[in-house]
Amino acid sequence: MVLGTPALDMLWNQTDDNGECLGPEDREHLPSLKEFLEPVAEQMQAGDEVAAEDKVVKNPVYQWKSLRLLAKHNVMEFAATCQAPNTLEYTVTKLGMASPGGKD
Repeated sequence: MVLGTPALDMLWNQTDDNGECLGPEDREHLPSLKEFLEPVAEQMQAGDEVAAEDKVVKNPVYQWKSLRLLAKHNVMEFAATCQAPNTLEYTVTKLGMASPGGKD
């Protein structure tokens, strides 16, 4: 197949079936919601041992990925969570992974 540039042509034509390269075993593992939120639960249990600015819940990309996983897992819970303050902590508490007050 000719794609327009020699570099693209070479890359595309390395195998006979390029769709074969996209097999499920090559795909990145999608963690469960609980697996992905485990760092939030650990930091909640640690309480004040982790500085507020260092918590994973402060990372907007982590927040977005967490909410995407939650929406995939349970849309109704996603809707309720988005209206709650401290969204990810609320989710971890609802899942029973940690208590809201920090150390147990």
